[in-house]
Amino acid sequence: MKAASAFSKQSRILAHLLAGESLNRFDAERLGDHCLPTTISSLTSRFGLLFQHEPEQVPNRFGGLTRVVRHSLPESQHGSARSVLVRMLEGKNLKVAA
Repeated sequence: MKAASAFSKQSRILAHLLAGESLNRFDAERLGDHCLPTTISSLTSRFGLLFQHEPEQVPNRFGGLTRVVRHSLPESQHGSARSVLVRMLEGKNLKVAA
């Protein structure tokens, strides 16, 4: 049986983006997200957050390039995103660092 994570997939992704980082779908695998475009879409539709989307190409295992999108959170969205993250974590009795 899998141990439950204190942080949801959405909260892990949002916290990462709030830290000023950006992600493509392969980067997000390290955070336990196997379908980043769906997570970004959900954060937009559920909470009204707006993200920057930058196309890029990354090397694939066959020696070619794969097109992906790098997602980031513009500074103008940090206040709203922080409020969303606080609400997400309140249900888990966790706190967001100031």
